[in-house]
Amino acid sequence: MVRDYNNRGPQQREAETFMDLIQTHLFCCGAESANDYYIRGIPPSCLRPWQSGVSQVWGCKEVMKRWLKYNLDAIAGIGLFMCVLLVVGAVAAWMLRRSYYSSDPVTTVRQGRKL
Repeated sequence: MVRDYNNRGPQQREAETFMDLIQTHLFCCGAESANDYYIRGIPPSCLRPWQSGVSQVWGCKEVMKRWLKYNLDAIAGIGLFMCVLLVVGAVAAWMLRRSYYSSDPVTTVRQGRKL
């Protein structure tokens, strides 16, 4: 993504938007550090809002690793909840199908059972 920032390729706008969003909200700059932008110049999203002209110290790779480590419990909890929800939905669908076919007189006659 940093490589595509300020390039004039087809992915330039998406790369700029993505990196600006991350750098603004996580208060980081570049993948490793602000030195990733040494050729193109440091973008405005890297600058600290409380100090004009000073870029962020940390690279986004390190900041994102720390954010994931800090929020891993919540992410795992949400993932586990979604898995349980899917299993409950599958069991409910199976029970609904089973009750539908066991009460349908046409299906019961076709299977050779008497009503």
